[in-house]
Amino acid sequence: MPADLLSELTSREREVLAEIATGKSNAAIADVPVLTKRAVEKHVNSIFANLDLPDSEGTSRRVKATLLFLAEEHEDRARGEDEGGPGASGSGAPGMVVGDSARVAVSGSCG
Repeated sequence: MPADLLSELTSREREVLAEIATGKSNAAIADVPVLTKRAVEKHVNSIFANLDLPDSEGTSRRVKATLLFLAEEHEDRARGEDEGGPGASGSGAPGMVVGDSARVAVSGSCG
């Protein structure tokens, strides 16, 4: 379940993953004044480890991590709407919605 894996991330790692989900490179993420490129690389590697995404030539760990993140964002929004709220808050990828097919693809590839 994506939420279980994502709960292992620190708040900073979740912030970095949110930036990855918008398509930013490590260098672009490091443009934030408090982050160096090396710090971003460290967070990205930690994200991959916590999400159990091994290095593989056949798949992009950045894409898999993004799909996990977006699937959780989608579930949070759906829960918020079910409860009468406007949806999930937080730092997501604005305007990006992941459908059931992406959730299935992520579930099938990570476990």
